Amino acid sequence: MNELLLLPLFVVGMWLAFFLPGGLLAGLCLLLGRRRVQWFKWEYALLVVPYLVWLLTFFGICAIGGGDGKHINNALGEPLLLGFGVALACIMRVLEGNRFNQKATATALFSVACLLAVVIACFVPNMDGDREHNRLAGD
Repeated sequence: MNELLLLPLFVVGMWLAFFLPGGLLAGLCLLLGRRRVQWFKWEYALLVVPYLVWLLTFFGICAIGGGDGKHINNALGEPLLLGFGVALACIMRVLEGNRFNQKATATALFSVACLLAVVIACFVPNMDGDREHNRLAGD
């Protein structure tokens, strides 16, 4: 089967790995913090935009890195980590409440979530799972 036909399924699967912690915890924060903060409509893009930033950076690293790029384990683990980062941004937004300008806080946390996507894609090492090979290569 052609690999390009499987790519959309793979991308959706990675988004689900991102959405499960990020979307569920962010939804819980939205529900519990709806009286504490004013949610802007563009903040819902937090469930898509950081993932797209990570995805473009991830595939860019794979294209540049060739055989030494990222492994499939990275494609499942990194979105999970990013999802928890997005959930943490939502929790921080609710805990911050009305202490600061809400639009500025929302913009800053949105930007930090996108920056976190780039940091995760660039600095999480290759998790290929072949520990014996890695141990022998280091000898």
